[in-house]
Amino acid sequence: MSADVVWSRYNAMVVADTVLFGFLTQEHVPCLVKIWGSVTGIAVTVCWWLLTSYGWSLLHAEKAVTKKYKDWRGKSLLGKSQDPIWWCAHAVIWIFYSAYGALLLFYLNEKDPSSRTTCAVGAAVFVVFVALFAHTLFNLDIRRDEFESAEK
Repeated sequence: MSADVVWSRYNAMVVADTVLFGFLTQEHVPCLVKIWGSVTGIAVTVCWWLLTSYGWSLLHAEKAVTKKYKDWRGKSLLGKSQDPIWWCAHAVIWIFYSAYGALLLFYLNEKDPSSRTTCAVGAAVFVVFVALFAHTLFNLDIRRDEFESAEK
């Protein structure tokens, strides 16, 4: 896997999310369509997050055998688990995820202001993101396994 593939996917998802988000913020779109569009946007950003995380890990696993990578790996931001570019790339995804979550809550509240559904959906959106983030940080450490096997 090359870095071009990872970044091509990433760029395609930026464009797709931007188009969908722009559509959902138009006044003439019915509220129900905005709600379902926001749910779709959340699903797309979850897929985007996973594609980026797995692609990033596989890309760096392939580079783990080089000395240059060994020297560079220790200089990462916030520990050895991920590098600064990983954090920035995922921050952009988080921004889109949060925007879709905010749109969903706004449109649900607009449809039925007295409903407790809005609070429940907001909590669910938050829990899904925390679970996704935790899964990525704690279970996607392909690079460490490959790096350790390369050192032996």
